[in-house]
Amino acid sequence: MKRRTVSLVLLALLLLIPIGNLWRVTHSGGQTASASPEEAERMLDGYERLSQTEVQRRIDEVRAVFEENTRREGVRQSVENTIAAIERGEMTYRQVFRDVYLCGDSLMAVVYAYDLMNENHIMAQVSAHLSDLENLLPRIAGARPKVLILHYGINSISEKEGHARRFVNDYRALIRRIQEASPDTRIIVSLLFPVDTSVATAERFRYVGRYNEYLTEMCREEHVETLDSTPLFAACPNYYREDGIHLNKGFYVKYWFKYIMREMEIY
Repeated sequence: MKRRTVSLVLLALLLLIPIGNLWRVTHSGGQTASASPEEAERMLDGYERLSQTEVQRRIDEVRAVFEENTRREGVRQSVENTIAAIERGEMTYRQVFRDVYLCGDSLMAVVYAYDLMNENHIMAQVSAHLSDLENLLPRIAGARPKVLILHYGINSISEKEGHARRFVNDYRALIRRIQEASPDTRIIVSLLFPVDTSVATAERFRYVGRYNEYLTEMCREEHVETLDSTPLFAACPNYYREDGIHLNKGFYVKYWFKYIMREMEIY
């Protein structure tokens, strides 16, 4: 009787949120569909042969995924509401990114020039290299930011053999030092922006993709989030400046800051 009761609970869950469809929502961004009674009954036949512990584990697994998808949908709606408020002039990026700090090179330093964030939260400079991040460690430790976005690499990139690995290992060491100094800080590594190859013709820029692959691998190993803006460049109009590397204000205002909000759930 008890097993049948557990199975009926499971059947109700399966009718609402089948595991297969949940997987598609989580990994492909599709819409959740309901299982037919026949599909659920067939799945139930298999579950009835399982122990109560295993059935409960699977129920908990389904519930956890359902709750996570519900949470993500709520966050997605909140982000879109905030973006709409910004577009109506009712909010500013300064307000939304009030708990965010930004470290990096000239691609981040322009955020200060464009007045999009609190200037005290922007720790970026023209021609900065990864080594400059080390000098910022005391300031980061003192600020203990809630969110810290790091963006380095375009000035350090090299076609020399082994340089990409050394760059990433140095990055790893600095991230660990930030984590030690400010353990509650959420660190986000912004991957290198692609360049406009029709203008930026230096040989070294061919290696942007390789650096990003190594950075992604390192961040996965260190359990650090990454922000890959590459899809954004393909989706939006060309906002490169004359050098094919830097970008004008429209890119940040119309695209990049909204992209951060959506991808990193900042609102």
